[in-house]
Amino acid sequence: MGHKFLPLLGTLLAVLLEHFIFNSVQYSSAEDYFRRTIALPLLDHLIVEMQERFGQQQILASKLLYLVLSFLCKDSTLNLNEVIKFYHDDLPNPSVVDTELSRWKIKWLHQTCLPYSLRETIQQCDAEFFPNIFTLLRIACTLPVTSCENERANSTLERVKTSLRSTMGIVAKCTGTSGAVPE
Repeated sequence: MGHKFLPLLGTLLAVLLEHFIFNSVQYSSAEDYFRRTIALPLLDHLIVEMQERFGQQQILASKLLYLVLSFLCKDSTLNLNEVIKFYHDDLPNPSVVDTELSRWKIKWLHQTCLPYSLRETIQQCDAEFFPNIFTLLRIACTLPVTSCENERANSTLERVKTSLRSTMGIVAKCTGTSGAVPE
C-alpha cells in the first residue's frame, strides 16, 4: 500500500531539496512557504495523476454503462454518438446503430423490472435483433473496471508460475528433464 505514495514523496522531497539547496527566495510567511513548496506541487501532481487516470478513452468507455437498461430507459437525453464513433470499427453494422438503439429503448420503455447491471443487460439482449448493442455490451463487459483487476491477474499469474516452477522440480527429478518454466 505504501508504494503508491512513493512518487508523491519523491516529488515533495525534490521540491524541498530544490528550495533548500538552490533557492534563496525569501518567503513573506510560513503559509506562503508551505503553499509554494508543498501545497502547489502536491496539487500539480494530483491534477496530472487524475488526468492520466481519467483520460478521454476511460470517459468514453464509462459511457458504455449508459446501455444498462435501468439508465437508458430513465434518461431520454443520453447521447452515445461519441461511443459509437469510437467503437465504429468493432460494430457489425454501424450504419443502423441509431435505429437499433431506438428499437432497444422502445422494447424496454414500459417494462417494470429493468436490469441494473451489464451482466443482466447482456443476458436480456438478443444478438440477432440487436447485434450492435450486443457488441457494445460485450465490449463493456470485457473492459476492466480498474487497474486493480489487471494487477490481480498479474499477481495470480505469478502465483501460477511459482507453483509450476516448484512442481516442475519434482517432475524433472522423476523424468530426468530440465523442468524449466518459460517466462
